[in-house]
Amino acid sequence: MKTQMLLICVLLVAGVAFGQIDPNDDGIGIYADVDGLTHKVDLEVGVAMEVYLLLTRPTGPQMLAGWEGKLICPDNVSVWGFNYPYDGTMALVNGPNFAAVHDRVPYQDINLLMTFIIVPLDSDCAQFYLDGADVQGDPEFPRYLDWNEAGTGSGDLYDLTPYPDGSAKACFIVNESGLPTECATLGQVKALYR
Repeated sequence: MKTQMLLICVLLVAGVAFGQIDPNDDGIGIYADVDGLTHKVDLEVGVAMEVYLLLTRPTGPQMLAGWEGKLICPDNVSVWGFNYPYDGTMALVNGPNFAAVHDRVPYQDINLLMTFIIVPLDSDCAQFYLDGADVQGDPEFPRYLDWNEAGTGSGDLYDLTPYPDGSAKACFIVNESGLPTECATLGQVKALYR
C-alpha cells in the first residue's frame, strides 16, 4: 500500500512539473495562461484577453535579471497594455523590440516576463512570433540575463528557443481555423423554422 501511495504521489508531482507544453530547457513562448499550457485560443472579434510571455525551464545557474526579444504581431490584432511583473523593471526598448532589466529574482520552472492585451480585429487566423531583438548586435533568438546573487560579477546572456521549434513557427495563435462570421438576419433565422 505504501509503495502504491508513493507511486501516485510521484506521478502527481511529475504531472504538475511537466504539464507545460514546451518540454525544452530555456524556452520562451506566449501563452493564454501562466502555467504555459495553452498557446492557441479562439476569441471573438473585439474581445480583449490578457496573454503571458513566459520563460520556461531556465538553465542559468544564478538569478534572472532581464531579457530581450522581438514580438512580431499580426496586423489583424490590436496589441497594447504591456506590463512587466518584477520590481525595479526598466524597459530599455519598447515594442516590437523589447529589452528589460529588473531586480534579480530566483528562477522558477516558469518565469513570467511580460503580460499584454490582445484584441482581434477580425475573425481571421492571427499568428504571433518571437525573434531576437534588434538592440544589441543581431541575435538569432530572444535572450535572458543571468546575474549572480550579489550582483558583483558580469551577467551572462542565454539564448531562448521560442515554442514550438524555434522562430519558424507561430508561438501563439488566435482563431486558428477562423471563427464563423455571423451574417444571418432575423428573417433568415425565421425561415429555418417555416
